[in-house]
Amino acid sequence: MALHHDAKLDHLRAVRLFRNCSHKQLEHVATIVDEIDIEAGRVLCRQGEVGHEAFVVIAGEATVSIDGNEVETLGPGALIGEISLIDHGPRTATVTSRTPMHLLVVPGNRFAQLLEEVPGLPLVIMRDLAAILRSAGHH
Repeated sequence: MALHHDAKLDHLRAVRLFRNCSHKQLEHVATIVDEIDIEAGRVLCRQGEVGHEAFVVIAGEATVSIDGNEVETLGPGALIGEISLIDHGPRTATVTSRTPMHLLVVPGNRFAQLLEEVPGLPLVIMRDLAAILRSAGHH
């Protein structure tokens, strides 16, 4: 379902990650990302594989599993798959759609552009990574 350009901007504007973007920045983000709909049960990321894109959840829910154990559920506004794009290493978790989902897809080769274009996005990612590191130390 290809969205009308203005609808795409409205979707972007509604995402927590993009709320501090100017209209011009949102326009640029819109050129970087694609929108897709997927059915429930689709694997977005598979632990151990190299990732080539990240996803922003617009609607629906996904489950995150590490070593076969479900660790969390992600919903609208969540960023999925960014760690692999940051260090070009393997996926740290398997993420599977739990419901039908509407997603923004960020191709790996455009990820750096997204970081430059979205105010506060590097900080959000750093906070997420810090939380992951903290929780990893308490298993």
